[in-house]
Amino acid sequence: LCGASACQCYPINGSGIGLSLRGADIAAKTALAALDENRADIQALWAYNASYSRLHGGRQARLHALQKLLVCDKQENLEQLFARGLVPLDTAHGEVAARHHGAEGLKHLFNLLKFVDKPLFLFRLGVVLTTAVRVQAHYGNYPEKYSPKSFSAWRNEKDRLFSAINRLYGRK
Repeated sequence: LCGASACQCYPINGSGIGLSLRGADIAAKTALAALDENRADIQALWAYNASYSRLHGGRQARLHALQKLLVCDKQENLEQLFARGLVPLDTAHGEVAARHHGAEGLKHLFNLLKFVDKPLFLFRLGVVLTTAVRVQAHYGNYPEKYSPKSFSAWRNEKDRLFSAINRLYGRK
């Protein structure tokens, strides 16, 4: 699978032509290598999963974590994030910068402190941002070779990470 059928679009805005083309390139190279070996088994085709996930999956997963916040949290909280400049409207693909330094960092910290009257929202925001960073790093550990045991362990850890966000919003 490639493109929309393989969820190769940005979770925040649904665009994904570039990612689909990258996925198609990886798929074509993997298919050619498998055909050269006269193989069509999961081990021969696993390189597609591994390559795409390691190159692009982490960023996609990080954005998916942020998407969960944008979809599930109260609209007023999200509007305040934008209004206070914590999520710039011109951010590429809806991404939030993880770190701010110097005067810019102090400005963002000051804007965050304005949410002191919404401690539960601050807690949810912290969980989502922390999970987003962790899940992105986890994709760097995607199994390079197919093994049911190693893939199951990897998938279980990914699911465990996302469950932290899902629990915030009463979802499984």
